[in-house]
Amino acid sequence: MTTLAKFTDRSAIIFGASEGTGLALAHALTGRVAGVGIISRSAEKLAHAEASLRAKGVTRLRAVAADVTSAAQTQSAFDACVGALGPAGIVVNCAGAAHPGYFEDLSTDVFEEQIRRHLMGTVNVFKAAIPHLKPQGETRLVATASVLGLFGMFGYSAYAASKHAVVGLCLSLRSEYARTGMRVSVLCPPSIDTPGFATENKIKPPDVLKAELKGGVLKAEAVADALVRALPKGPALILPGNEAKLPYLINRFAPGLFERLIARPRG
Repeated sequence: MTTLAKFTDRSAIIFGASEGTGLALAHALTGRVAGVGIISRSAEKLAHAEASLRAKGVTRLRAVAADVTSAAQTQSAFDACVGALGPAGIVVNCAGAAHPGYFEDLSTDVFEEQIRRHLMGTVNVFKAAIPHLKPQGETRLVATASVLGLFGMFGYSAYAASKHAVVGLCLSLRSEYARTGMRVSVLCPPSIDTPGFATENKIKPPDVLKAELKGGVLKAEAVADALVRALPKGPALILPGNEAKLPYLINRFAPGLFERLIARPRG
């Protein structure tokens, strides 16, 4: 099946949905699922996101403010969405924010924060969602990592480490639940043109930003569309656009070449 027809009677719950890819995904799923739950730690941004969806005519919508780094808040928000919308067939975690910088300039607090936000945030979402999804047969559970969860890049040691952990978690759980109807996938996009990307660019070393822009930046809507197209089959890795596919393939089949291409410039 190449459509989302099997999920039209169930809802989608999206964490990190107040802006960027999460909000684009909420818009992309409108009319394709029974309802949409959007969750974000920023109540103000969430209100704007809710208004944009309601302006589109969405009626079965639940917006809840919660921080995925809190297991209790994550569980409460998930339960509130299910209570308002009914059973969920699709759960996606898009919550995250990069903290770039060269290794020697980053404090250990940054590493701990990135692990807490990305790995433990995903663990909390999955802990809330899996007991609900697993008994239902065909369901989808997705975490957003990054192409930097598949290889490393200078200036992103803390972020890439946390996203490698997310990839490892998703692939392990995909194996663990392979004989159920729940498919666990990990979305690995390249740089995305979002408010978060603009914010991180303010502290990003110039060489890092230059390398990123050379590799290409996708629109959030393109990433969301790629995810929607992938959901029916539920593949292990979802790589949106050539901006993600090409570096993945080069690294896989010509790792020496890839290492030279992405090495930090001299100087």
